[in-house]
Amino acid sequence: RNRPVVSPVISVKTLEEPIRWQINNLGGTTSWDRATIAYDTGTEPTRAVIRVGLNPDTLDFKMVEFPALSAPHSHVITGLSELTNYSFQVTAFDRRNRPVVSPVIQLRTLEEPINWQINNLAGTAEWNRAQITWNTGSEQTRAVLRVGLTAADLSFREIAIDNFAASHSQLVEGLTELTTYFFQVTAYDRRNRPVTSPVLELRTPVEPILWNIQGISANPSFNVATIAWNTGTEATRAVINIGLSAGDLSREVGVSTLAQSHSIDVNAIQPNTQYFYRITAFDARNRQRQSSILSFTTPQQTWTVAGLDATTTANTIKIIWQTQAALTVGKVRVGLSADNLTLVESEVTEFRNSHLIDVVGLTPNTRYFIQV
Repeated sequence: RNRPVVSPVISVKTLEEPIRWQINNLGGTTSWDRATIAYDTGTEPTRAVIRVGLNPDTLDFKMVEFPALSAPHSHVITGLSELTNYSFQVTAFDRRNRPVVSPVIQLRTLEEPINWQINNLAGTAEWNRAQITWNTGSEQTRAVLRVGLTAADLSFREIAIDNFAASHSQLVEGLTELTTYFFQVTAYDRRNRPVTSPVLELRTPVEPILWNIQGISANPSFNVATIAWNTGTEATRAVINIGLSAGDLSREVGVSTLAQSHSIDVNAIQPNTQYFYRITAFDARNRQRQSSILSFTTPQQTWTVAGLDATTTANTIKIIWQTQAALTVGKVRVGLSADNLTLVESEVTEFRNSHLIDVVGLTPNTRYFIQV
């Protein structure tokens, strides 16, 4: 019969769409001063607030907002301290500003890495020492310097440098000439963290000649010149070259005994004559130094040995001579031949112009040769 009945009007309201997303895969990584917090909210774009604390119950150390909407998230939290436990909690908000709060995760920051190194390691060597230099940028460090005779064995010497500085220069003494040494630095910062350098190789040069010919003097008489010099604290031998011109020093007089001070008589020279000479000294290692060419002039001879005579007994000779008006001392040589007057040598030390000397202890019936 199709007769209608109409109900009263009722009013109903639909519920808010439920939150169908959540915070997934929450995790993080740390360095020494920051943390990276990563998570996702499925397909739902969200923004976030991350709260940071020093324990899970108090997240008041830091709060950082990340307003960009995204489904996957990776956020960096800076300004952290090394070797510290931090708690992190994410509150994510969808486009309708509906929040979802994550569980709390805990992360520990790492130790601050060593951000310095040993730079410009270098050295200069003398014959018995080496100066080693390096720096550690702006980092104040102390160091241990090890020295060895091979790169694998640095046990020859170890030097501790306890003062903290960014730039170092260390003298290593007591080395040997013509020797290869190896050097390695281990530097420590104020937290006692070490950095070790590569090995530096240096070779010491030959020991320099540290002595000179000095105090040279020449004291000539008319037929002999006494030349004297010294070489400081170094014992040396020498050769004296002497001649009548600076270009012709062909006569050679040797001094074979090693000594610090020398004095030698150059005999058989002429009166009233200029002589040139040069000293070449040699140390015990046969290293030499040479003087400049010097000169002296012998005086004019004003007297001679005259009246030389001798009377003999079986085993003595009485020798007499005169030197005119000149008061002189002298030396008497006696030998068995004119070329070898080494049997007896006697000094006459009293200044006189007439001399008499007895030579005793001779052999009977023997011919002797005499020179004054």
